[in-house]
Amino acid sequence: MGLNSPVVDISAEIVDPARALAHPTKRTAFDTLKKARLVEIASGFELGVAQKMPKAEFVEALAGSHKSSFEKVLALLSRDELKEICRAHDLDDKGKKKRKPVTNDLLHRAREGV
Repeated sequence: MGLNSPVVDISAEIVDPARALAHPTKRTAFDTLKKARLVEIASGFELGVAQKMPKAEFVEALAGSHKSSFEKVLALLSRDELKEICRAHDLDDKGKKKRKPVTNDLLHRAREGV
């Protein structure tokens, strides 16, 4: 390579693994919940997943269903469950935010890729 060789910036291609979950999706958010909670939510949306199926089946059923939109499922979650999703995605979970602002923040980040 000579002195006139172009410099290629590859920094945009490098992904920090610690920030990999910063963009919440239905799948990554639901994966933070316990199986018992997923069973309860899935039955409420009548998704027909057998209770004996592995947790991953419930995550996929909820994430792939149009009945169980991200907004509808987040509305069912407790403040502590929402905060756990925030922590799993390296989002701020501090403060005394009520459930609705946390839900709105997660939805905004999911939609905007923030």
